[in-house]
Amino acid sequence: MNSATTPYPIGTPGTAWNEAELAQWSRQQLLRRSYADDVLTVIEQLAERFDRLEYGRLDVDPARYPLQALRSRNWDDAQPIMLVTGGVHGYETSGVLGALRFLDDAAEAYADQVNLLVAPCVSPWGYERIQRWNHAAVDPNRSFRASSPSQEAAALWALVQPLRSRIVMHIDLHETTDTDESEFRPALAARDGRPFEPGEIPDGFYLVDDTERREQQSFGAFLAGWPTDDVVGLWLYLKKHGSRLGGNTGPFALRTIGVDTFLFTQDVEGFLRSHGIVDGGRTSQRALKAAQTYFNDLREKSGKSLAELSRIISFCHGQNRVQ
Repeated sequence: MNSATTPYPIGTPGTAWNEAELAQWSRQQLLRRSYADDVLTVIEQLAERFDRLEYGRLDVDPARYPLQALRSRNWDDAQPIMLVTGGVHGYETSGVLGALRFLDDAAEAYADQVNLLVAPCVSPWGYERIQRWNHAAVDPNRSFRASSPSQEAAALWALVQPLRSRIVMHIDLHETTDTDESEFRPALAARDGRPFEPGEIPDGFYLVDDTERREQQSFGAFLAGWPTDDVVGLWLYLKKHGSRLGGNTGPFALRTIGVDTFLFTQDVEGFLRSHGIVDGGRTSQRALKAAQTYFNDLREKSGKSLAELSRIISFCHGQNRVQ
């Protein structure tokens, strides 16, 4: 709809929006779904198993937009806290639905380990309009601080502040949408009086599923079922079917989520070359197969993981880059 040559339909190019233009933008954001039906109704059902907290109401419509969270019913002040937030950006639907589903399906399994505090829909005005910003054209995700311009962010900030020293994990659920480049970024440039420069919204590490090739299992089950003696085959699969997962990005991502893998860093490559294990290009099928065979043999003989062996080898060559 918008491009570098088509001015955004609100405001004057090169001039930041004034109050009238901010209000014009807000009026143009139409209701497209129901916070009450999609979120508050589910929270009410979950309140049979969790404690419900109301931590504020949005001034734009206090009756329509109570800010609600759920926490562990068996809250124990001696336990650490895990905070889960969804819907900080109202147009990122999967975070809202994911937080609610986590509460319904899995949260109680952690009851004896941590206190859970879940705010599933931080920005309900934006959720109803499938918008990144709140009603004042403020991004809540850039506003978590004292004296915040975002009431949504300020309310959550106040809820969390007394607990900060005990929060050991915060899972903030986001997604990449298909309207960032066509709507949000042009609107952002217009709001701030800057020229719109077309760019690219990064895809990230997305390989959980897609509409053309649906796996009949979870991504975790898919990884768990991959042969442990062919981790380089998994690298190649991620490179081919994923997005931006070539080079060492795929192996690093796998290690981060708990898959045992070695890394083909400069030090590891140098060691393998100096011992005549690989030659030619390191991304060739021949080199990858040779490296996999070598690491498989080391693992069998030593009983150590591929990650441990990779680190040990990296310290045996070159500048000892830490993995």
